[in-house]
Amino acid sequence: MNKFVGYQNFKSAYLPLLMCLIAVNSHAMSDQLYIGETIYLNDPTVTDVVIGNDQIVKAKKVGNKGIALTGVAAGDTTLKVWNGNRYFTSEIHVYPSNVKKTLEDLQTALRDIPKLSIQLVGDNVVLQGKDLTLEEKERVDGYASLFKNVVNLAKTKENNLQEKQKMIYLDVRIVEISTSSTKEIGIKWNTASVDGPKFGVLGDFKRSDIFTGSNHPLAEQIAPLAKISPFQTYFGLASFIDSKINLLQENGTAKIIARPLLSCKNGGNATFLSGGQIPYQSSGATGTPSIEFKDYGIKLDINPTISNDGIVAKILAEVSTIDQSVQVSGVPGFLTRRTETEFVVGQGQTLVLSGLVGAEKNGGGSAVPGLGKIPLLGNLFKSKSNRIKQNELVFFVTPYVYENEFEMKMGGIGRDADGVVKSELGSGLMIPNEYKLQDEQTDETENKK
Repeated sequence: MNKFVGYQNFKSAYLPLLMCLIAVNSHAMSDQLYIGETIYLNDPTVTDVVIGNDQIVKAKKVGNKGIALTGVAAGDTTLKVWNGNRYFTSEIHVYPSNVKKTLEDLQTALRDIPKLSIQLVGDNVVLQGKDLTLEEKERVDGYASLFKNVVNLAKTKENNLQEKQKMIYLDVRIVEISTSSTKEIGIKWNTASVDGPKFGVLGDFKRSDIFTGSNHPLAEQIAPLAKISPFQTYFGLASFIDSKINLLQENGTAKIIARPLLSCKNGGNATFLSGGQIPYQSSGATGTPSIEFKDYGIKLDINPTISNDGIVAKILAEVSTIDQSVQVSGVPGFLTRRTETEFVVGQGQTLVLSGLVGAEKNGGGSAVPGLGKIPLLGNLFKSKSNRIKQNELVFFVTPYVYENEFEMKMGGIGRDADGVVKSELGSGLMIPNEYKLQDEQTDETENKK
């Protein structure tokens, strides 16, 4: 971008005065440009101009108003300007980039690091400093990577080497919280005891006085039975039918499906996969087919770093299942739920990562054959049910910091009989009270019984 600058050493008011004060025919001064920059020397008394190396700086007279100088390539050259019989000399340096702006930007961004020195040396901005913390060093490295012509000589504390060797242990529990909601409306009839059609005939063929008990004292108090005449008949269904109103409410359950204990060095990376791989065919650059594998299941990727505020970590959690409804060349697709975040947590404290929700919905109904289809009254002989099941995966991550494996063992980190991590820094797992905690191994034991 070209710009015109009234440079202080070349102002028209300053140059004639300078020439009057100098007894010799030449005067030396310096100027600085960067590639692509143009400055304007406003002096209508200039009669001629010469550049020592026009591959570095281009000079052009702008009518009778002055000279325009443009930086073309990095390097140094000499500029001579004549004013009648007098002339002056300027040493011009062209930077490969706008290092002055780079210097100002870095000084502004890193001004809160007192042990860091930022200076312009030659064509580069040099960053120097000792005893920086790891967090400060990461900031300096990050900003230095954004600019060209920056030399980063900043160093961390000597004991930071030991800090890098610290181990971070991550107690991870992957819990599936299941919430089922069942709703049944109507009357459900029990017709399982229906025996079938029945037929009968009832009547008096002949009355007898032998067993009437007329001689007994109580006989006079008992009225005689009426005679059934003519014969009576019966036809119908012999059955026992009852009904009930259904009301069901299920409580949610929290089931631990995985509980890895991951470890990595400070600034390292820890990964976890509970699932499998599915093969698929792909073609290389030469067209040769090859077999590759795609992971699926529960994946966890954590990158923890120790800082002054605690443990800073990036975490990526993903849950994927095979989707047979979508296939390309026989290879199924995947249903994926993924979340990624960055957090700061103190050691021994638990981070909860949730939001990976899946839902299933189904329904059904029952009715007494024939009667359930009667308009209006049919509602008394049928029942409908709707069932909604939601599954949410929740990740509980608790970090611990130890110098080495030996200190980790001395600190007593490990799991108790319930699988909860115990250490001198704390223990425990947060599960909402409304959920019943189930263990995968316990379920397997009950199934065997």
